[in-house]
Amino acid sequence: MWDKQAICSELLDFLRQQNKPVGEYDLIRHLNDTNHFASLRRESANLLLFRKHFITRHCLYSLQQELAPGWALRISMLEIQLEKVSSVQSDDNRLAALDGELRRYYLDLANLDQATEQSVDELLKNFWKRFSAYGDCSEACKILGVDESAQWPEILLAYRRKARSTHPDMGGSAEEFRAVQDAFEILKNRFGK
Repeated sequence: MWDKQAICSELLDFLRQQNKPVGEYDLIRHLNDTNHFASLRRESANLLLFRKHFITRHCLYSLQQELAPGWALRISMLEIQLEKVSSVQSDDNRLAALDGELRRYYLDLANLDQATEQSVDELLKNFWKRFSAYGDCSEACKILGVDESAQWPEILLAYRRKARSTHPDMGGSAEEFRAVQDAFEILKNRFGK
């Protein structure tokens, strides 16, 4: 079993020493080097990496809640940084950090306990599917006539209107209709639908 308190303490010390943004890879490598993951079961590479990632994120989000006033832990997908802030900024940052699906996901240890090779493989497959479609989102939004910041209900409505107007039975062309369907599939993947 992994030691949450020891890992959180190690992460906090490491972040204090860095005095600059670091990547999650750097944190995981440091925890590996200090043998904090030695007790993890040897499983498939993907499942083991998921467990290391999850534990690291769990500890980071836990630390974020417990920091002393005047400190903020900024956590993004690319960078993690511990920094000194004014008390007003600190309160705002803590409140902003209290919501968010990612934070809730990583703080719920049931998500770690329930992870299997199959569920991790499915997560990775869905991630890469959404990631590969993300670059095409700009063009897909143009085809459907929506802004890139559009949310799912707006996209669905735009798709229905555009599909109706471009359908060959309604006077549109097969090529236009196919382009609308392809654009919708790209955006559907982006939203995980």
